[in-house]
Amino acid sequence: MDWSQFLPHFETLADTPDAVLKLRALVLQLAIRGGLAPQDPEDEKLRQWKDFAARFTAPAEHGDEPPFRIPKSWCWVRLNDVADYRAADKVEASEIKDADRVLDLEEIEKDTSRILRFTQFKEKQSSSTKAKFLPGDVLYGKLRPYLNKVVVAPKRGFCTTELVPIRSRGIVEPAYLCVYLRSADFIAYTNSKSYGMKMPRLCTDDSEAAWVAIPPPAEQHRIVAKLEE
Repeated sequence: MDWSQFLPHFETLADTPDAVLKLRALVLQLAIRGGLAPQDPEDEKLRQWKDFAARFTAPAEHGDEPPFRIPKSWCWVRLNDVADYRAADKVEASEIKDADRVLDLEEIEKDTSRILRFTQFKEKQSSSTKAKFLPGDVLYGKLRPYLNKVVVAPKRGFCTTELVPIRSRGIVEPAYLCVYLRSADFIAYTNSKSYGMKMPRLCTDDSEAAWVAIPPPAEQHRIVAKLEE
């Protein structure tokens, strides 16, 4: 189903059981498979984009294949090709000021990509090591990744090390990367790679090796705008 087929049935779908959860998953699936926003062959800088994409046409390096088909103007990359999973500095609690913002995993809402609250360090006085994040970093919950806690940081701060600040290398828009990491396809990947029974988590190597479907830059913006709409 593409966006044009989906929209006329929106009201009917919204009345079904678990409608919000199902609709969110469907819209995200449409977004990362090229069915939400139109492709435009006249996109600015599309030629430069194709030159970039050509660098990532090598066969699968890890014995796996991309999970689904994408439009011709898109490309499959590994997460590490377009984003730095190890970008964040680790900071001891003694180095954090009372007024600094601190974010814990429970302060990100499941499935919605919404921060419930920011607190100042003086309210918690935690003694654990934190990760420093910057505005635009994608904060990814690696602990129990099926909870789908992913958000773009709106401001700088510090977070639990169970949240990974992922920093774009400039090719992928943080908001689009956040969309992809919240999709059912990526969650299925994390579920297949997570280790630990009671508190499963995704290791760094598997995260960096994950496939990510990347549209041209202008289309990334269109997809994010359509999702916000």
